[in-house]
Order: sequence, then structure tokens, then C-alpha cells
Amino acid sequence: RTKIGAYDNDVTSFNIAVNSPVKLSELLNANLSVAGSNADMKISAFLDNNILRIDVYNSGTSVLTIDINGKKFNVNISVVDNEISSTSLVIAEGKSARLNIRGEGSSNIEWFSSNTNVAEVDGTGKVFGKAKGNAIITARVNGKTFGSVVSVTSELRKKAVDYAKAYVAKSVYSQARRMEEGYYDCSSLVWRAYSKYGLTILQEGYAPVAAAMGQYYFENAALVDGGLSDINIKNMAFEPGDLFFVEGQPNGRFRGIYHVEMISGYTFRGFDSAGNALVGVEFAARNQSDFKGFVGKP
Repeated sequence: RTKIGAYDNDVTSFNIAVNSPVKLSELLNANLSVAGSNADMKISAFLDNNILRIDVYNSGTSVLTIDINGKKFNVNISVVDNEISSTSLVIAEGKSARLNIRGEGSSNIEWFSSNTNVAEVDGTGKVFGKAKGNAIITARVNGKTFGSVVSVTSELRKKAVDYAKAYVAKSVYSQARRMEEGYYDCSSLVWRAYSKYGLTILQEGYAPVAAAMGQYYFENAALVDGGLSDINIKNMAFEPGDLFFVEGQPNGRFRGIYHVEMISGYTFRGFDSAGNALVGVEFAARNQSDFKGFVGKP
């Protein structure tokens, strides 16, 4: 069973062909029961058109006794849990971080980088950030492949992203008290994170609203072409610390901007049927469902 971050596949399914001249289906002509030797592994089964589907919960080994119309069969099964320690990493140029594979059989792992000019990985899972950009680090173990998206950025941007995420975790959202310690709104969060490390957005001492920030980056052409589009997410066109300005509200402000989010990196979500990596974008404060807007570059 493969476990990828929050996307745990908590059931392992086996399809077993039943050799019978009569088409057997549990709903029509087959009495089915399945028992396992390991009480810690929950087992369920369904037979239809001579295909027996076995669903197994939890890892371990078990001998299944399968009874179909009084005829018994034994099947040995083994389920191994593995998971990667993180599906998303942000590393400053010249720095390193380590990825681990947890679970059985994790002593023999092959590590790979999709772009060694951006990030290299050694045989222990240690990732070295070489140049700005994004790369997918993959690990192969027990016949399965795990991945993590590694973003290499400047020291300032990494610190700003880390600060924003930590501040949200310990603070309360409040527009009325946005500039008080322990409180934030979307624009004051971004302003605080960058001001903390010496980059002032528009003005010192008080955070501008999201629309003012967005207008500044828009008019100065400090943008990512194409905005927060599916193709830009797929191609990993953003750098941690980029700012997504959500627009379209009739609020009388520039382009109807009503919200700003700091892009904090990417996350690896698995592979498609062709073996291509599936990635998603992450934000420092909260995920977004409305992708109407543009991306500015501080």
C-alpha cells in the first residue's frame, strides 16, 4: 500500500480470477465467505462474474481462507505500508534538507531528481538546493515510487514563507485587529512576513490592503505570465513567496481585488496513468478554490 502525505490509500485491493465454467456472482449463484489468519487485518470480499475482489485494511501478512459454494481455497497476502516524510520542501539556495521513506523495507531506496540543475539528491535522501527553480524528487522502494516537490528559492523568500505559515498557526484572523500582534488579515500577513526580513511592500509601519499591493505589482509588470492557471501549476512556474491576488468583486478597488495569498510551494499528489507527476500549489494561509486573478513577484 502506498501512502502519499494526506492522500493515504488506506485499502489494498486484489482481484483474483476464479476458474469456473459457470459464471459465479455473489448476488446470483455463489455463497461466499472469507476469513483471515491475522485479526489485525480487516478483510472484505465480493465475487462477480468470476472475479473475486479482496479489500484489505491495515498492513501485515495473513492467510485468507476463501469459501465459494463450499469449496475452500487459501491465499497468502502481504501488505507493506510505506510513506514519504514530506510531499513538499522549500530550500534556500546552497542549503539542504532530508527526505525519508518510512515503513518496512525502506533500507534499500533509489533516489532521483527530475532536474539536477535545481536540486540534487544523494543515496540517503539528502536534497541539495543548487539553483532557483522546482524539481521533483522521487524514491523507489518495494516496487513503489514516492515523490516530493522541492522548491529552491532565496534565503529571504524561504524565511518569509516559513514565517507566514508559523504566524497563521499561532494567530487569529481579524480585519479589525490586523496590525496587532497575534492577529492578521491576508494583506497584513504578507506585509509582516516580508517586512520581518527587510523587504517592505509599498510602505513602512502599516500594511496596505490587498488591492493596493496588487495594483503596485500589476502596474510595475512584476507578474507571472498566465496567472494561477492549471498549466502554470503543472509546469511549476511559481516561486515560493509569489503573491496571488484574487480579483472580481464589485468593491470599487483595483480590478476588484479582495484577497491576497502567499504561494508557499507545491505538493506532490502522485502520478497519472501515463506516469506523469501530478502536483498542486500550496498557500501559506489557506487553500483557494477561486483562481481568478494574477500572480505578483515581490
